[in-house]
Amino acid sequence: MASGLFAAEAISKGIKSGSNALDLYTDLIKRERKQTTTSWRLGARLADRDLMPI
Repeated sequence: MASGLFAAEAISKGIKSGSNALDLYTDLIKRERKQTTTSWRLGARLADRDLMPI
């Protein structure tokens, strides 16, 4: 859901400012990607499994 909200925000900002929506989205999603990666790694560690080999 968060990525959808970020996409909508990027499109809205892109239309208003004439900026590239994809570039705006990429910047907005960075924190979410980091949090998701961290939680998946923690889950893999707790399960003692290689669930997400990054």
